[in-house]
Parts: sequence; structure tokens; C-alpha cells
Amino acid sequence: MTNAANDADDADQQSSISELIAIHGRERLFVHPLLWTQRQLHLLGCTFADGGILTPTVYAMPPSPRCTALMTAVQRDMADRFSNASKARSLATGKRLYGKWWSLIGLLQEAGHYNSRSQIQFRFASRVVAHLPCKHLVLSSSLQPSCRQLAQLGYVDLAELARQRQAYLGRRPNKQLRDVTPPNCYQDPYLVALVIALAQEQQHPCLVLVTNPSDTTWLHIYTSNISPRFLSKLDDPSRRPDHSDVDNLDMPLGMAILHRRLAFEPYDTLSHRLAATVQQIITEHVQIAPP
Repeated sequence: MTNAANDADDADQQSSISELIAIHGRERLFVHPLLWTQRQLHLLGCTFADGGILTPTVYAMPPSPRCTALMTAVQRDMADRFSNASKARSLATGKRLYGKWWSLIGLLQEAGHYNSRSQIQFRFASRVVAHLPCKHLVLSSSLQPSCRQLAQLGYVDLAELARQRQAYLGRRPNKQLRDVTPPNCYQDPYLVALVIALAQEQQHPCLVLVTNPSDTTWLHIYTSNISPRFLSKLDDPSRRPDHSDVDNLDMPLGMAILHRRLAFEPYDTLSHRLAATVQQIITEHVQIAPP
């Protein structure tokens, strides 16, 4: 990198978001998150990190309340396995978005109670500036009584994301669609915007679950522990980073999005493994959250 490029990066790090938008006015940085590119991520200080493969410890789960008391223990286990296996297979290989979505909801029943919505609000300068297409769950964990924080969970299918992006652009030139389509679909800047929007809802653990019709092996899970310091620069975009604030120097101005993978198979244990994964992420959040 040249000295001029280094100086430009240093200047960007000292500038507020409003100043960055003005300085780089020709780049049209203030756009809907469906049109975000690596440029927005760079200026916000956002990066992707590979978190590897998840292998959660699975404990014994209580029988499903849908099973009747007349069933034997073996019959209840077989009924639960068949039901969960069908949902897991639908999530992994299904072609219809709503079928995959309801399968995911069924699989998440072991992780706790939930409320669902079809969009997430993205806020900038203390107001809603965009509604992000995404299936949204507010989940309360029931696995550990000592850990009652809610988890914000979003779900997006990459084929549906591509359709949403194309619909947003409408009849605009195909070149613009190519420009905003990332070369690596698993590092799509829109996924970063979803994690940020979830964190703006409440300071609770945030997960974005992603499926890809061409990938029937892995469920992709994105998480990040976003600091209040990062969120504040979006809430007040005219405020410059305060590097002299010793009380908050341990809170990063940027954010790293951790990308982890959970195997769909074996299908009959996916619900247990997914519930354990959600609980693991909630526990990680509690352990590092500021007092």
C-alpha cells in the first residue's frame, strides 16, 4: 500500500460517518444495504472471520409435547426423530423459502420460545432508514435457567437474497447488479448489515442463519459481539471517533463477523445440535458482555 493510501486510511479512521459520506461523495456510499459492497465494510471497519465447523455438545432433550402419553419411550423417540429429520431435510434441500422457514422454526422449538417477523429495521442517525428483507426471530433460551437473555436471530436464503437484490434494482443495467454481487456469496456485505440491524434491536446475542440451495451440506451461522461504541457511530454519524476515551478504549470501533458452519446431517440430530449452538452463542455473549 502506498503512503498516500495509508494517509487516506488514517484520515478515514479519524472521520465521522457523515464526513466519510461527504469526502467520498462520488462513490454513493449512503445506499440501501442490498447495494452494499466491500467499500462500506472497509469504511465501517467490518471484516469476516472464519470460525470453522461447529460441533456442539448435545445433551438429552425432553420428549416433544406433541407426543401423546400413550406412546412408549421408543415410539416417542422414533416420532421425534422422524419429525426432526423431515424438517432438517427440508431446510437443507427444500426449494421453497417458506417451507424452509417453517422447518427452521420447528427445529428451533427446542431452543426456546419465539416471536417472528418478516423484516428487520436498519437505523441510521436515530431513525429507520431501511427495512431489510429477512426472516426474524426473537428467541428466549429455555436450556439454562441462569441464562435468560433473548437472542435475535435472522434467517436468509442466498437464492432469495439474489432475487431481492435484483428486484430492488429493477430494470437498471446488469452491470450495477454485477457490481453489488459479491464474488464470495458467504461474505456478502448484506449479511453484515443484518447482524448490525439485529444488534440495533437490543443488546442481546445476534445470529444470522444462512442457507444456500447449491449447498446441502452446511447451515451457515454468522455472529458478532458488536460493541456499543460501534453502534453509537451509526446512531450519531456526525460524531468523530474519540480515541482519547479511556473508559471505552477496550470497545472496538470496528466489528468482526464470525462465520461458522453446522452440518445438516445427521438430520435426526440437527434440532438438538442447533439448540446447543444457540445456547453456546448466548453463553459466549454473556461471558464477554460488559458489566
